[in-house]
Amino acid sequence: MNVQYSKNLSDAFVASSDSLKKLVELLQNYVGKVDISTDCADGFSRDFNTIEALIDYENPKSKEIRRIDLSARSDDYKTSASIDFNSSIFRRKISIHFEGCQEIVLKLRDETQIIIEGMRPWYNVVSRISNSEYAVVILVFSIYLVARLTNLWLSISDYEVELLDVIIIPLLFIILLIALFFGKRLFPSAVFTIGQGKSRFRTLEKVQWSVVIAFIVSFAAGLVVPIIVIIF
Repeated sequence: MNVQYSKNLSDAFVASSDSLKKLVELLQNYVGKVDISTDCADGFSRDFNTIEALIDYENPKSKEIRRIDLSARSDDYKTSASIDFNSSIFRRKISIHFEGCQEIVLKLRDETQIIIEGMRPWYNVVSRISNSEYAVVILVFSIYLVARLTNLWLSISDYEVELLDVIIIPLLFIILLIALFFGKRLFPSAVFTIGQGKSRFRTLEKVQWSVVIAFIVSFAAGLVVPIIVIIF
């Protein structure tokens, strides 16, 4: 008796040559020959006969990969598998579908899950915000409301009110605006580190750590003294 397994994942991913090669080998071992198709930034779809051909793709910015679909079907048509990686903001990032005997489908599911878990970037939680616009607006007003209520509760001085309302909240608001407009570029939910894509992602990682994270850490550290003054 055949069974089916389908799963849509919203996790961010960094699809490297090694991880894609592992997935192709997995499908080849349990299903059969793997067909590899891609959608690219120039509007063309490109098919690759082997994983080596995909890895050798130059992947320039003007023709960078936006989607990779790995699909396989056994010679007797009883077993099939599809793993789709998509960078579109309108679709789930990873779509999985397996069909075949229960033993094979279970092995495909478990081993695929292990590989995909290794593809999640460190900022996965940030990129999974379903609607960043609403999240930013809610967060801004929540911070302001909590700050105002705190002022009333502690009955702090006029200077401290000015410090909180004129400096801290505006700075937080600026950070949230930056996150709103540049968050997806700084922390992309779908990355294909093939060809030139690998060097592009390395550059992005440097920006993430040397600029964004360093700024957040320094900003948070700068808030410690004002907060202590407000509390005590």
